[in-house]
Amino acid sequence: AYNFVLQDHLFEPNYGWSLPAHLFMVSGWSARCTHPYRARSCTPNLRNPDFSDKLAPKAPSYGWTDLTYMLHRHHVSWAYYVQGGAQPDCDNAEAMVCGGKKQGAGTPEIWNPLPDFVTVHRDHQLGNIRAASRFFSAASRGNLPAVSWIVPNAAHSDHPPSSVAAGQRWVTSLVDAVMRSPEWKSSAIFLSWDDWGGFYDHVV
Repeated sequence: AYNFVLQDHLFEPNYGWSLPAHLFMVSGWSARCTHPYRARSCTPNLRNPDFSDKLAPKAPSYGWTDLTYMLHRHHVSWAYYVQGGAQPDCDNAEAMVCGGKKQGAGTPEIWNPLPDFVTVHRDHQLGNIRAASRFFSAASRGNLPAVSWIVPNAAHSDHPPSSVAAGQRWVTSLVDAVMRSPEWKSSAIFLSWDDWGGFYDHVV
């Protein structure tokens, strides 16, 4: 495996649902803030990290520093690519089944938490949250940002009852796009899943 390695011990950040895992992916922490604009009001929370929209409708929920803050401060380009469609996760962490929710680059949701970070708003970086279709065109031109996240929709997420084969085909298309890119020789790709379950053996 000169170019590719399969990880055989996958340590997940929390034994739980998707939102905390996506927060870990972009910030290294899952917390709940009693005041969204005061980082010191945030405390670790793996079950229900969302700030109440009843207290501040349409206000950002997350007041702590995320990874994009550090990238922006050090003039490192980044983008968070979101595949349009639906996400299968429930807003209620205790719910077992719920209808899919619409997701897109401009929709703050469980799989797209960055629009809910105060730092992303203050740094005027919302434009870096983009449709996944733009990833392919950027890769073909050699214009990918230095750091990119790519999030699937429900159909390509390997999330039951979606087809695992469909998810694998989508991931293959992403990797192929990078391999055909002029930037391939200086690229590193990390593939990860957001939940405690799945089709690979996780280590708890």
